[in-house]
Amino acid sequence: MNVTPMEKQIQIVKALAEGCSIRSTARMADVEHKTVMRVLLRTGNACARLLDERIQRVPARFVEVDEIWTFVFKKEQRLADSDDPAERGDQYVFVGIEADTKLVISHCIGKRDGRTALN
Repeated sequence: MNVTPMEKQIQIVKALAEGCSIRSTARMADVEHKTVMRVLLRTGNACARLLDERIQRVPARFVEVDEIWTFVFKKEQRLADSDDPAERGDQYVFVGIEADTKLVISHCIGKRDGRTALN
């Protein structure tokens, strides 16, 4: 089984954190874009587990809640009947931030349909 060396994985995560695209990161690290996606997915899952373990019982006086709009593949108005509206089209990132320290307490990604809630 091929395993990407840890140094290469660190290089990939650093490039993505600096704002490089997946394909440009793949070119810089001399790996396939699928490898970059796998490293990104594993890193994201590890970060989510870390946040779930460590961010608990935050003594917040004020919590700011914000939403960020984006779209996946295409905008909502351009979706075809064959497109899955749960996975494509308009998406929102909902963020709960502790006002004094700017600590992200919770976040959630999904549709703006009333069924998405912060954890």
